[in-house]
Amino acid sequence: MTLVIVLMMGLFAACGSAQHDEALVGTWRFDDNIAWYYEFNSDGTGLREHPDVHSFTWSTNDNNRLTLNFGAGYSNDNWNYIIQGSNLTITRRDGDREMYSYFIPENDEALLGFWTYENIAGWKYEFNSDGTGRRGQHLETQSFNWLTSDGTRLVLDMGEGYYDNNMDYVIVGNTLTVTHREGDRATYNYFRIEHSSDIVGTWEWDFDGIDPLEFLEYIGIHDYDGDVKYTLSFSADGTAISEFLGEVFTFEWFNTDDRLIFDAGTVDEEVWNFVINNDILTIESRQVAGLIENYVKVG
Repeated sequence: MTLVIVLMMGLFAACGSAQHDEALVGTWRFDDNIAWYYEFNSDGTGLREHPDVHSFTWSTNDNNRLTLNFGAGYSNDNWNYIIQGSNLTITRRDGDREMYSYFIPENDEALLGFWTYENIAGWKYEFNSDGTGRRGQHLETQSFNWLTSDGTRLVLDMGEGYYDNNMDYVIVGNTLTVTHREGDRATYNYFRIEHSSDIVGTWEWDFDGIDPLEFLEYIGIHDYDGDVKYTLSFSADGTAISEFLGEVFTFEWFNTDDRLIFDAGTVDEEVWNFVINNDILTIESRQVAGLIENYVKVG
C-alpha cells in the first residue's frame, strides 16, 4: 500500500508542475499574413495579438504539446508544436498548421527619417528613433509604432482596431523596398528624403529668358510698374516661401537624390526633377510634361 501511495503522489506532483519549454520564450510573428504574434514569457505568462491583444498562461509537456489558458469565458488552445531554427510550426486539433518566425524586436536606425513613394506625390513614411512614426499624404496621416527584426522584417502597429502591417524590407543606398506579406505580396519602392544644403538659399526665376513685363502681359497682368521678381527661398529646417508681386506663400520642401518636392499641406504636392549647375537650379515637372524652369541663386 505504501508503494502505491508514493507512486500516486509522484504522479500528482508531475501533473501539477507545469513545464515551460525555454525554446518558446520570446516573440513569434505569423509568417504569411497580418502580423499576428505570440509572446511567451519564462514565468508561464504570455500575450497574443490576433488581432486584439489577450493575455494567457501557457505550459508544455514532453510530447511537444502546448496549452494556452486564456482564463474564464475562453476555451483553451491545445496544439502540437515543433521548433526548427528560428521557425515555429503549430498544428491545431483540426490539422491546420501555422508558421511563425522568431522576432527579436529592435528599431533599425537605417530606417530613421522620411521616405517618399516613387509613384504618388505626397505619400510619405516617417520613422522616429523612439519607435513611433507616421504615414500618409498631406494632412491625412496615420500614426503607428514600428519594430524591426534581423534587419529584414518590419512590423507597423497601427493601433487598436487595425491589423498590424507585416513586411519584408531592404535598403540599398537611399532606396527602401518593402514587400507586404499580406495578399498578393505587393512590392513598393520609397526614396529617402532630406533637406540638402546646396538647395538652401534664395533663388530667382529667370522667366525663361523673356522680359518679365512681357510675362506679366502673357498671364493677364497689365500696366504693372513694380519690381517683377519670382523667388523661392529654402530654409535648412524644411520650410520655404515663394514671393511674386508682393504675394508670399509658405510651404514645406524636401528632396531625394534627384527630386525636389514642394508640400503646401492642402493640395497635391509638386514633384520636380532637379539639377544644380554653377548656381543655377533647373527644375522639370514630373506632373506637367515639358514644364522646365531655371532659377539663379541670389542669396
